[in-house]
Amino acid sequence: MQKTLLGVIQVDPRELLHHGIRRELTHQLVVALQAALAPLGGAHGGKAAAAAGRPGELEAALTSLGKQLEGLRLALEYMSDYVKIAGLQLYQTTLRRVVQFFTELECGRHLRRPTAPEASRLQCVDAPIEPPSSPPDNLVGRLTRDLLARAAPRRAAYVAVESGWYDTKSGARLLGDELFSLLDRGLGRHGLHAVDAVLRFECASCVDQ
Repeated sequence: MQKTLLGVIQVDPRELLHHGIRRELTHQLVVALQAALAPLGGAHGGKAAAAAGRPGELEAALTSLGKQLEGLRLALEYMSDYVKIAGLQLYQTTLRRVVQFFTELECGRHLRRPTAPEASRLQCVDAPIEPPSSPPDNLVGRLTRDLLARAAPRRAAYVAVESGWYDTKSGARLLGDELFSLLDRGLGRHGLHAVDAVLRFECASCVDQ
């Protein structure tokens, strides 16, 4: 792991290893996040009421995602002593960057001149984030639209004493603190901030219309 010369270029194997770990972690996080929320569908904001997944689908996706991300975090912490990296810090920083990147893409749908994925300030040459093939595939957008569909006024009513939304016909609980706890466990505060940001843009778009 000592520095060596490759021709006339000095190479630091430890730095190359750190860059490789960061790049692979970024890729694994993108794959995990996209795959976990893929079943939720890709309806646009204007069709939120029709975008709700099957009962328990979102909860199962967030639970599975939380376990997978926990595994990545523990793996980094375990290997951090061997390769001399701050594993937990690297995990948190990378997860925040990935979630913010997808949040920026989703919020950009409401702007006249959205930032191109490759021009985002969150992109990095050493560890690039691969954008979804189309806007509806954005994991943050799918998550937010599913939450909006559950709380749509046409099908749900908010019950303050129960801190949740209930189906006006069947009385089934559609959305409440337990789901946001799963979101917090899966994506942490980054996920909660992402949903908050997208909802603010959705509200601003409704006012403009």
